[in-house]
Amino acid sequence: MKFMIMNYKPYEYELLLDKLNSLGKEGYLTNDLSIFTTFNKVTKPVFYKIDFYRPEGENSQSKKEDEFAFIERYRLKGYTNIYKKHNMYVFYTMHKNDTSIDWEMKDDVCKHSFRLLSLVRSFFSILLFSMILYYSSIGIYDKFKSYGILIAFLGILLLLLAAAYRNYLNFYGMTLFNSRLKKSKPFFNKNKLSLSRKPYSIMFIIASIMMVGGLIEDTFNAQSFTPQEHPVVTLQDIGLNNKTEISSQKYSGFIVPHTYITLDKSKDYGLYIREYEYIHSEDTLKLFKQLQSTPIQYGANNIKVKDHVIYGYYDQDIVSLVIHKDQSIILIIPSFALSTSQIEDIISFYQV
Repeated sequence: MKFMIMNYKPYEYELLLDKLNSLGKEGYLTNDLSIFTTFNKVTKPVFYKIDFYRPEGENSQSKKEDEFAFIERYRLKGYTNIYKKHNMYVFYTMHKNDTSIDWEMKDDVCKHSFRLLSLVRSFFSILLFSMILYYSSIGIYDKFKSYGILIAFLGILLLLLAAAYRNYLNFYGMTLFNSRLKKSKPFFNKNKLSLSRKPYSIMFIIASIMMVGGLIEDTFNAQSFTPQEHPVVTLQDIGLNNKTEISSQKYSGFIVPHTYITLDKSKDYGLYIREYEYIHSEDTLKLFKQLQSTPIQYGANNIKVKDHVIYGYYDQDIVSLVIHKDQSIILIIPSFALSTSQIEDIISFYQV
């Protein structure tokens, strides 16, 4: 048994036929050709054949009957149909056959809708690539906490580029195929055709590895920590001695070397903290200035800056604090209104 990816379009029929007949010589047979195809080993060689046909008729029923008549003619000759899409039909037989195609009267088999859809998909892939790239540039420090998430994100971008390239190649290939069909000579240089597929295949494989590998890395990257291992202010530190539960995650990444996230919650209160720890103080200063211009990221609509602290206000209430300390930026977002003494306790805890 063999499992193979068989992603070929009508203009690549020669490559598909060569691939199938190569497998057929080794005695590999499939009854259902698709993108993900399973081939089973048989005792005799298998011969494959490709033909093109555009069913005709006044309505869908008559077109189905015309298509059935076309397939039936092959069945009577000992062929079994295993694929039909875009007016391309693939058959197999256990007897040696003539694999050539009679190109007379086949100038109408190329679907114009397939060409148009390929062009639209290529444009949409580029548009989506641009939109995601732009979105990622906004508050980028907060989107790629781990190595894996960034790698997976780059894999998605590479996959979109691969999709754009492949769909444009389909548009160009089908356009050329259509023009050559009108001359009854729809033949391509198979070496060039095969070479044009390689960038897509390489990008697809690399993108898949990056996405899967990145998500796996992110899973192992995320680890919990305790306030003893990495000090963070808690509800108890600011005078709320209720029974609390602390959950935490820490990450290591390319953009932010270390990210610490904690949530200390009790029945009535919650304290959410994010800390971004850099290697160079210049990076934290840059982020501190950036956060001054985007208070919405920590729930505020206006701010006041004093020394190394941003006081985030929503109207007249303080709803968050942003503290700049050495190589760290700490965002503190409570679920309750902070009192003056609690703010002083928090600032004192981080010794700002």
